Amino acid sequence: MANSTISFTGKAGVQSYPFPPGATLVSFTVNGSAGTGSISNQDYLTISSPATINQGDAIVVTYYTAGQPFLSFPVAIANGASLSGAIDLGVGRLFGIAMDPTAWTAAALTFQVSVDGVNYFNLFDNTGTEINWTVLAQQFITAASPVEWQGIRWLKVRSGTSAAPINQGAARSLTIIAVP
Repeated sequence: MANSTISFTGKAGVQSYPFPPGATLVSFTVNGSAGTGSISNQDYLTISSPATINQGDAIVVTYYTAGQPFLSFPVAIANGASLSGAIDLGVGRLFGIAMDPTAWTAAALTFQVSVDGVNYFNLFDNTGTEINWTVLAQQFITAASPVEWQGIRWLKVRSGTSAAPINQGAARSLTIIAVP
């Protein structure tokens, strides 16, 4: 069983972070120093030491999953573009997105989805609100609930909203993480 590593940026005062289902914690660091904590049966990493997480703290977690591998899909948004190419998630459902480690032209992330890989639609919730994630470079953002992404096989990622797409100032690399 191979270990996996995930890196993300801490949020001020937040000690619990959604984590991959079925993960077992091996170790983690905060700003390069060993931390202590646990992953609960509700799939949250709870950090007990250090006692306070500050905005921008670099958190690196090593973990493994037994029998539930993650699916990883690289995706790019070209320089001067706002929409990525299509990603076929297969039987996976979106768990989170690792943002470009170098930079990100300020913009939210929104999505286009397809059930057939041909016709794409802007993604809205049942109240008519576009699904919109606030993001920065060097972050890992988790979906509020991977269950909400069931049935979405093809996905495109957009910088900005459907009404106001924002072109990126350079080529950007993101990694889509899905769970089976």
